[in-house]
Amino acid sequence: MERIQASGDKATAAATGDGGDDDDDVLMRLLKAVGSSAAGQAGAGEADDESLDKLFMGIMEQLSNKDMLYEPMKELNDKFSPWLRENRDKVPKEDLERYELQATIVAEIVAKFDEEGYSDDNPADRAAIWEKMQKV
Repeated sequence: MERIQASGDKATAAATGDGGDDDDDVLMRLLKAVGSSAAGQAGAGEADDESLDKLFMGIMEQLSNKDMLYEPMKELNDKFSPWLRENRDKVPKEDLERYELQATIVAEIVAKFDEEGYSDDNPADRAAIWEKMQKV
């Protein structure tokens, strides 16, 4: 169990990093941490879900910043409504309801990013984005 915890801690450290590395370096650290975590778990027998959760939360935090998400979300937001209008009669009702909810959430994400004073360094701002991303 201690080996699993140690490799999970390494994965968490790699995932949270100092934020100064470029995306490729962060990805390499995460892949390395996953590899060492998997090797440690194979020897220990039981997977440590908490360590994996920490790893994936760290990955998602790295990927859910404004620099990574704003442009794709803005583009999706700009195209979603016209597409929904044009395809309303072609899409099954259940799918249409789901797409409309997704369009609303995407618009909320873009609006949050556009708020004056938004900062990835603000835990409340990051939490709001993360919460909405989970709903999409």
